[in-house]
Amino acid sequence: MHPAMMTSTRSVFAIASLALASIALGCGGHDGESASQGVSSDELGAGRYGVDYSFARPSPATLRANGYTFAVRYLSYEPAKNLSRGEAQALIAAGIDVVSNWEEGASDALKGFARGASDASEAARQAAEDGAPASRPIYFSVDFDVQPSQLAAVEAYFEGVASVIGVARTGVYGGYYVVSQLFDAGRIKYGWQTYAWSRGKWDPRAQARQIQNSILGGTCDKDQAIAADFGQWGSGGAPSGGKGVAEIAFQANTSSLWTVGNAGNKDWGLGMMPGTSPSIAALEGGGFEVAFQANTGDLWTVGDAGNTNWHLGMMAGSSPAITGLKGGGFEVAFQANTTNLWTVGNAGNKDWALGMMKGTSPSITGLDTGGFEVAFQANTTNLWTVGDAGNQDWQLGMHSASSPSITALAGGKFQVAFEANTTNLWTVGDAGNRDWQLGMYAGTSPSIAALGGGSFQVAFQANTTSLWTVGDGGDKDWGLGMMPGSSPSISSLGGGGFHATFEANTTSLWSAGTDGVTDMQLGMMKGTGPSGS
Repeated sequence: MHPAMMTSTRSVFAIASLALASIALGCGGHDGESASQGVSSDELGAGRYGVDYSFARPSPATLRANGYTFAVRYLSYEPAKNLSRGEAQALIAAGIDVVSNWEEGASDALKGFARGASDASEAARQAAEDGAPASRPIYFSVDFDVQPSQLAAVEAYFEGVASVIGVARTGVYGGYYVVSQLFDAGRIKYGWQTYAWSRGKWDPRAQARQIQNSILGGTCDKDQAIAADFGQWGSGGAPSGGKGVAEIAFQANTSSLWTVGNAGNKDWGLGMMPGTSPSIAALEGGGFEVAFQANTGDLWTVGDAGNTNWHLGMMAGSSPAITGLKGGGFEVAFQANTTNLWTVGNAGNKDWALGMMKGTSPSITGLDTGGFEVAFQANTTNLWTVGDAGNQDWQLGMHSASSPSITALAGGKFQVAFEANTTNLWTVGDAGNRDWQLGMYAGTSPSIAALGGGSFQVAFQANTTSLWTVGDGGDKDWGLGMMPGSSPSISSLGGGGFHATFEANTTSLWSAGTDGVTDMQLGMMKGTGPSGS
């Protein structure tokens, strides 16, 4: 289901049917159903396209000229089919990323744990010889229509794979049933789903999809990559902190904290204060950390940098913000139960003795020169920024129920987005000050992300309740209805791309951006907002 169509006095917004996926395939590798069948690119929306092939050897220059930016290549016991280091280098030199896939026999996954372990050992050896980083995943093919009676054997095979390379590097190629069942069982972290044997269903957790067989003269299959990280290495490599949405944090409709994405899906079993939103940040050394207000009113942080109850009381109804720091670690900004701005973390703990508008939330960004900068609504309703880039009362009135968003620009600079007391969207900072003359839903908050080169993109809920994005990446009414009163989150994908996450008017978590659109079919607490890193 899509967010319900929204009607205003000016227009009616139609909503396109799209699904999140990333795709990789092999030229003449997997059989699928029929060579003429597939999913049209119009169904999936814009994204990166690639090919996969086994015995064919298309020219990397030709692939690139046809718009393909990645190739899924084979590992097996059959040398003539396999990727070589020389071929990988030629693809990378042409600007084409590589994805590794193991397939010997179509139904080898029925051979259980021992075969999975032996296949994984050989696959890891070959991938390393080809130049693949040791952290990159390998897909293992289940190239047939798996039946329920066969699932136990298939699960045992993938348990064997993970015993060698770890679940974090384990992926599956197959139809909807096997991909979904292996995700549910926690046997895989990556999915490359084919339209074959899927009967029109797509698992939103799969980072890759096969959409068409027999292209380029019948020698290749066509794939589309939607997720920022679909297992690629080489030319663009894997996304890193700040260069792609790898994980999303949100308050589920159970009031528990959840994180979902390429680092895995998890119900943390930690209750959040109803009506508040978490914040997530990528860490320089890898992984992520989440800050949130627990249902006790205390500030908590959880993730790869450790889990901590800070025993610091937050203002009811407010939400913290977290950023990764240059050199490692993180810093959190929040409104204390005294209404003062506080920051805590690896850059130090501080009560700024600056009063905030009660119930609003600050925003924090790590600067590339070191340190951080915080934006917040003061108890005068004015926008303020404080931190290593300087302290300033901007003398600009904000909507009393809204919160600003800040992003770092190159050279220790920054840009802030906020809802003015006119309800218009404004941006101010080193990239210039502007009243966008675009009405926001009263009391909501925009989100801003740097795109590189001093450019930025903003996501917000318009006064029509539709999601909008504006900035150097283009201005767009997405025609997707948001939950009234909720706020979106936006992150850069690198290369000028961006990705927004938001609560739809169905209360489901949705994402939209230059990498596609999807209903993630996960219920959120009404009126809260997600955070993407």
